[in-house]
Amino acid sequence: MPLFTQANTTNKQSKSNYISNLKIKLIMTKIKSKISLIALAMLAIMLSVDVMAQMITVLPNDGGTSGNGRAPSVSWRRIRTHYLITATELAAAGYVNGSVPGRIGWTYTAAPIAGSGPLVIYMENTSDVTNVKSATWSTAISTMTVVHNATTAFPASATPNISLTGGSPFTYTGGGLYIAFDWGCYTGTIPVVTTLCNFTGLVGGLKGSQSTAACPGTPAATVATSNFRPETRLGPPTPNNDLEITNIYTQGNLPVGYVTNHVISARIVNGGLNTMPATTANLDITGANTFSTSVAVPSLASGASAVVSFPAYTPTSLGSSSVQVSLPADDVLSNNTSTMAQTTSKDINSYRYLAPVTGGVGFTGGTGDFVAKFTSANNFGDSDTINGFEVIFTSNTQPYNVVVYDDDGVGGVPGTILHVSPSQNTVQDTVFISLPDVVVSGNYYVGIRQTNTVNVGFGYQTENPIRLGQFYFGAIGALQLILVQEEQTLD
Repeated sequence: MPLFTQANTTNKQSKSNYISNLKIKLIMTKIKSKISLIALAMLAIMLSVDVMAQMITVLPNDGGTSGNGRAPSVSWRRIRTHYLITATELAAAGYVNGSVPGRIGWTYTAAPIAGSGPLVIYMENTSDVTNVKSATWSTAISTMTVVHNATTAFPASATPNISLTGGSPFTYTGGGLYIAFDWGCYTGTIPVVTTLCNFTGLVGGLKGSQSTAACPGTPAATVATSNFRPETRLGPPTPNNDLEITNIYTQGNLPVGYVTNHVISARIVNGGLNTMPATTANLDITGANTFSTSVAVPSLASGASAVVSFPAYTPTSLGSSSVQVSLPADDVLSNNTSTMAQTTSKDINSYRYLAPVTGGVGFTGGTGDFVAKFTSANNFGDSDTINGFEVIFTSNTQPYNVVVYDDDGVGGVPGTILHVSPSQNTVQDTVFISLPDVVVSGNYYVGIRQTNTVNVGFGYQTENPIRLGQFYFGAIGALQLILVQEEQTLD
């Protein structure tokens, strides 16, 4: 989850996710000892995804939310619910015949407080295309398999995944799937918790009841019909030993001669049950540029993650390269290697990868700047200069400026404004803006300033989670670092 949310920000997905990520592209051409830079700022959304191996969202939300007991929740003392996920939905999600669920997860609109309580989960294969199970609870569950029966701890997470224990093995056979759960009696603090739901996919797809009556209370004997089924994830049993590479942090394009000592980082997650001992991650670059090195990965507890940074390298040749990070073999071989493409050219310096722009983002009800950090190598005898900027917008007629900051703020944050361009209006396209020579040296920041209170539609790509310390947004004169809460950075 991002640390900062702001009422006057929005995007095509959600307000709370807007502030997560920023990407910038600079296109650079050498003019004697100067550099022409074209910058493309890209905001990338922090998505709510499961970083542990092979979780599949078998029932995605469609924008619906519910404060009722659609998923196990510490906002209720007792919940009894059953719902149907259709064969069509499971096939669309890629959940295949023969799958053995070992984990289940639901999604809340925000992280609730941690809490634990008794939880029984049931599953049943079916050919039903509508939820025809009885509204009488005992009848509904009488044909179902208990796959989980334990006092269950829910972490303070918007996307908890529960390992199934205390029940019988269950194999999905390729049709529809009924899921039911009996939660409580929960005796802890009761906050307000809202569940993300699918409410248009299946009329009457869920039957449930919930209560805040003091424990022990009496469980409901009957359940009522609703269209709101909870977003649901299923995955295999958690492996014992599983280090996973979830991200490679580099750039899509680097300019030969203008970038030196480029540092590539990788995010490593322990998706297994066991604490993993310290090990080594390897970096191998092949193609136009070749480079190999390694870095230590610390011991990680189950669910923990770390970002490790490899020794720096300097590209020397133009062309296409493959950047690969690898880990020693463990119980899940498929996530021990991650590869991405990278190009090197004489005139492009870009965070952006080959993927297209995902959408547009901006402030709603306010104004502010979006900037990203770059470094000028100053390899040609005097200071480099910025004399051009390119940006992709998804909106029309919204006013903006190009802004360039020095990194002379406290701790290297954006400080002195080096340049603000004249006002221009967005065009739903790729737009180039000429700039006067703006002298830069060392680290600096480039981006746009939204000057109206209507979303400027600043093009973005996704990076989840966002790399640390590179991207800033906020009101003019009060930019905030875009952070990721869970990471530790290891040099």
